Amino acid sequence: MKTINGMAAKAVGAVLVAMASASVARGETMTLTFESVSPGRVVDWSLNYGGSGSTTGGVYNWAGGVRTFCVQLEENIAFGQTVTYGVVDPSQVPDGGAGNDPTQPNEMGATKSLQVQTAYALWWGESMMASQDLSAAFQVVIWEISHEQGGMSGGYQIDTGSARFASNSAVENQATAWLDEINTRTLTGGLLGFSQLRGLTNLDRQDQLIVVPGAGSIAGLAGIAMMGRRRRRG
Repeated sequence: MKTINGMAAKAVGAVLVAMASASVARGETMTLTFESVSPGRVVDWSLNYGGSGSTTGGVYNWAGGVRTFCVQLEENIAFGQTVTYGVVDPSQVPDGGAGNDPTQPNEMGATKSLQVQTAYALWWGESMMASQDLSAAFQVVIWEISHEQGGMSGGYQIDTGSARFASNSAVENQATAWLDEINTRTLTGGLLGFSQLRGLTNLDRQDQLIVVPGAGSIAGLAGIAMMGRRRRRG
């Protein structure tokens, strides 16, 4: 699983302007370095269309205090490794991997993105990210939504379908309760947007979800991530 550490910005003023933008939009990049996954719990996972494994599910910590959640299981990053990510709409992650690897899920799209945004709107916060069980349960929710390819006929369930997850009982029970809420809201149209959520994408490294702070919180990230703008060819 991935994790990112921030690099000192070459131009703090440029970083502040970029992150203060309401869009932090398509075309921006963030260069980050992997640090740790904590708090979290061991999560076992299995994909009908891919592989299986055991990893730590929880908060991905990057140097300088950047925190994310993973949205792509079958790519990796090494401790201390620096990666440049493209900043995209959350509907555009995960990216399918280099060469459109068939073992990788494709972009979430609008409906799944809104389901993930609803999870962030309802449960993402400091108390959740300080608990091993809650952080792992939240990560399982993200993975189940982004990796399940069986449709919504029976709703999202962690122990059935094309993507399956197992952990300790506290993690499993909480993830199931949260997914039941998403299932109900999906059927009743009660999904919520979360305007601060962005995707981080790299073809060779695990994609991430990051919450972009409001203007009042920008200073905390100014020295963490080096942001730039991609140049379009042609």
